Amino acid sequence: MQCIQILDEASLKNISIVRVAEIIAQYKYKKIQHVILTSKKKIEIKNSKIKLISFSNYFHFVKVLFLLKKTDTRVVHIHGMWSFFNLLISIYCKLLEIPIIIQPHGMLLDGALKSKSLINYLIKICVIKFIYKILYAKKEYFIAVTKEEQYSIRKFFPLSFIKIIQNPFQIIPTETKKINKNFIFFGRYNRHKNIDKIILAFNSANLGKEWSLDIYGIDDDDNYKKHLKKLADENNYKNIYFKKPIFDPLKKFKVLSEAWCNILISKSEVLSLSVLEAMSVGTKSLINKKIFYPSWIKKNSLLENPKINDLALKLKT
Repeated sequence: MQCIQILDEASLKNISIVRVAEIIAQYKYKKIQHVILTSKKKIEIKNSKIKLISFSNYFHFVKVLFLLKKTDTRVVHIHGMWSFFNLLISIYCKLLEIPIIIQPHGMLLDGALKSKSLINYLIKICVIKFIYKILYAKKEYFIAVTKEEQYSIRKFFPLSFIKIIQNPFQIIPTETKKINKNFIFFGRYNRHKNIDKIILAFNSANLGKEWSLDIYGIDDDDNYKKHLKKLADENNYKNIYFKKPIFDPLKKFKVLSEAWCNILISKSEVLSLSVLEAMSVGTKSLINKKIFYPSWIKKNSLLENPKINDLALKLKT
C-alpha cells in the first residue's frame, strides 16, 4: 500500500512544507510506503526510506498518470492549492478514483488570498469557483492546522470533511549558555511576511548599540529582498544584519535558544514552525495579534498589532 504526497516544489523556499511532508512520511504505519512526488526537486531528502520522485518536465505528466495507475496507491496527500502540478494531480486522482487529502497550508486564508495584487486575488477566486468547485463537488477530505483555517476551507467547500491536525515539527534538545540581546526573523523574503515593518519598528525603538536585528531570510522575492537592504542602507539603520538562512536543525535551534525574541508578524500564518520551534527552546515570539493562534501559544507569546509604532513600543518592553 502506498501513500503519495504531492509537493509543487521541493526547495529551500518552501522548506517548512517539505519538512512537514518529510515528517509525515516517517510515520510508521503498517505496510504503508511513502513517496513524495514533486515537479521541481532542488533539494534532497536525506532519509533513504522516503522516495522523492521529480517530474520537472510537463511532458512527464503522462508518466505521473501511469505511476498513479500502476502502483498500489491508496491515498494521495496534496500540499497546497495553486500550482498547475497540484491541480493536474487532483484531476488524475478523480479520473482514477484515488482518494485525496488536500492540505492548503493556509493558502485559503483571507490574508493569504489577498497578499498579492487584486488581479492575483481575482484569479484565485475564479480558480476556486470554476475549477475546484467542480473538481471537489462531492465530499472531500481536507487538513486544517487551526480553527481559523478550518473556517476558511469551509467557506469555499462547505460539504467537505475537515480535520484539524497541527503541524508536526522536530524538537532538538539544546543547551543554552547565553541569551543575546537580539531579535531574530526566520522565513522567506516575501511581502506577506511584513519584514519591512520589522526593520522600521526596530529602528524606531532605538534600543541602543548592544541590540541587533538578525534576519535569516530564505530567497523568494528577490525584488523585495533588494528593497529591504536598500531601506536599511539608505537610512543608515544600525545593527540590522541580513544573514544566510540556517537549514541545519542543530545550528538553527542554537540560534533560536540564544535569541532574546523571535519575530513573525506576517499578514497570515497557520501555526508557524518558527514560532513552535522557538517555544520549544524557551524563546518567546512577537506575533501578529490579528492572526488566530491556539490559546497555549498566545499565553507564551507577545501579541501586537502589525503597526510600526505599536511594534516599536513592544520591542522596548
